[in-house]
Amino acid sequence: VRGIELEVRQPLMAGLTTYANVTFNDPKITENFAKPLTVGKVMTATPRRMANLGIEGSYGAWRGSLGGHYVGKVYNNEENRDVINGVYGAYDPFFLVDAKLAYKFDEHTSVSVSGSNLSDRKYYQSSRAQGRAFFAEVVFKY
Repeated sequence: VRGIELEVRQPLMAGLTTYANVTFNDPKITENFAKPLTVGKVMTATPRRMANLGIEGSYGAWRGSLGGHYVGKVYNNEENRDVINGVYGAYDPFFLVDAKLAYKFDEHTSVSVSGSNLSDRKYYQSSRAQGRAFFAEVVFKY
């Protein structure tokens, strides 16, 4: 696998930062004497494109983030024959939006709420991936 990753991070004002990163992969099979039909195909489980973008902030004891995450098409078949998306067994490309809000009471205690796949995107990662979900967390450190 050859590729390149690029990232930019930019503070907008005190406590507020935006970011974006992208990964470009060239995951081609260059040689395979055991299975010649796979030569020139994309390696399994390796997306060619991935990207993230978002904003993170903090104000006093509060912290929050809102971000988007893209993963391109992934093949599960060595000969890249699994080209149909939106069905059981497929590995669809997807873009998800996630958010998190946290409050730190002191150096030992914090709480947070988060949501993943906020747009409730329907996609498959072999089986149907989880839809919109919300989580709450309480952390005690000692």
